Amino acid sequence: MQGCTSAYGRLQHDPLVTDMFRTGAVPETYRYFFDGRGAMPYAFIGIDPRYTPVLRFWEPVAPGSERFAQMIPFIWMPEDWGTYSTGQGAWILDAEGNRLGIWYSMYPHATIRLDASDRVTVYSPAFGEGERMLGQ
Repeated sequence: MQGCTSAYGRLQHDPLVTDMFRTGAVPETYRYFFDGRGAMPYAFIGIDPRYTPVLRFWEPVAPGSERFAQMIPFIWMPEDWGTYSTGQGAWILDAEGNRLGIWYSMYPHATIRLDASDRVTVYSPAFGEGERMLGQ
């Protein structure tokens, strides 16, 4: 009998991914989501279609849409966020270093899990796995 196991992933920061978001040239086949309050995003993710996103508090957003274009620059406004730095792009990797998707946020970290069924969970960078206490 196989148990439900998952492994933690990680972010690999890459200026190329930062440029993808800044120029709007993100991979079109990925599915995109943002986490945050209305037009005030904490982070964006794009998940490769080979994986099933399991996301709480993340909302879908279409790349190339007016909403996407208007929200991306907000990540670059550290004066509005206090101590956080400007946005950084990163590859979302599994435990073996395989690319699951892309990340863009002023938060330099995230908790990422991939289970045996290729379901990817990316926790809110503002709450981490603590979001479970909010009802997950």
